[in-house]
Amino acid sequence: MLQPTGGPPRQHDWCEDARVLETAYDRLPGLRPQAAGEPIDVVVRTTCEGSRRKSLQRAVASVVAQRGVAARPVVVVAGPRPAPLPKLASRNGVRVHRIGTEASPGRALTIARGLVDAPFFAFLDDDDELLPDALATRVAILRAEPRVQVVVTTGYVVRGNARRVHIGDIARHQDDPLRGIVERCWLASCGGLFRTAAVPPEMFDALPDLCEWTCVAFRLAMASCSIRFVDRPTYVVHDSAGSLSKSDAFVEASLHVLGAMRSAPLPAADRRRLAHKYRATLHAAAERCRRAGKVGQAWRYHLRSMQPPGTLRYAAYTRKLVWSGDVDAT
Repeated sequence: MLQPTGGPPRQHDWCEDARVLETAYDRLPGLRPQAAGEPIDVVVRTTCEGSRRKSLQRAVASVVAQRGVAARPVVVVAGPRPAPLPKLASRNGVRVHRIGTEASPGRALTIARGLVDAPFFAFLDDDDELLPDALATRVAILRAEPRVQVVVTTGYVVRGNARRVHIGDIARHQDDPLRGIVERCWLASCGGLFRTAAVPPEMFDALPDLCEWTCVAFRLAMASCSIRFVDRPTYVVHDSAGSLSKSDAFVEASLHVLGAMRSAPLPAADRRRLAHKYRATLHAAAERCRRAGKVGQAWRYHLRSMQPPGTLRYAAYTRKLVWSGDVDAT
């Protein structure tokens, strides 16, 4: 079981220019009266760039609009100091913390966890949003079941006019969260609610900049954390064609995280599943690069996918690469 953090609440050096995005034509809703019960800190991680102004407004507004809980938005601004934006008017219950030096996404998440001083906390990226009853749904379980340390829910992914369930049948991971995380990441950045005393800051230390939530989920599972999975959508992830999950950097980050997971003391069956997933990720990356005309990069991924003991699994794919023509310089 994870050890409680203990000690008095931390004192935070909130930035004097703490503000919430606000313009004449696009305002945040007024804060609801504080609901009864313990507060919930919702950390909204953002670079606060001008291009993300409206999505940040939407994210913070979705926290402000939570029903039946005392939600406290905590906006953590990471990266280079942003260009001046329309005035961010400070208002009761919305706090902004600017990280003094440029911080990578993983480092920003580590710092953000250290800002939490409510009994429960959650995270939200600045381009996503919580549904109105998200926190009430999750915290009801934590209050009713004191032994539960984390509640994890599913949500929706929206791209254009299409909407789909993000993680189908998420409750199937209840019996074996570790095996589940080997199959796929069941923890979205905005999908969890954590009991502060049971999930210490160390669980968020030294995270990578990509696939960080796979790392967090894996750590929770390896620590035998008591997790309750709820098959009810509570959030919306806004996807785009240029999202990082479709980039070469994301593929390399996935491979790095999978490699680190393989080095952990896992049951033999999970270790075999991870090895298969590692090779399958390499193969998928090879095919994506081939379709994009990056034949050289495709060859590099393909050769890595055929390392022992899986040498023959994707051997036939070699012919497809040969037929793809000359090797490019990528």
